[in-house]
Amino acid sequence: MKAQNNEITRSYMQKALAVVSSLPLFGYLKLRLANTTKAFFADYSNYTLVNAIYEELNKDIIQAWP
Repeated sequence: MKAQNNEITRSYMQKALAVVSSLPLFGYLKLRLANTTKAFFADYSNYTLVNAIYEELNKDIIQAWP
């Protein structure tokens, strides 16, 4: 169980991960990010995970969409 953050005054916390893309790849991005978002929200101070998936997605998209 995580330590409680004193700055949070609500009994719950909403979390989101947003992706901005100029390509209509919604289904692809949802599938690729499903496991990443679960892992990120388990430890939402781990931005190296977000940076790694960003780099991987960019590489994959550049190879697929020259």
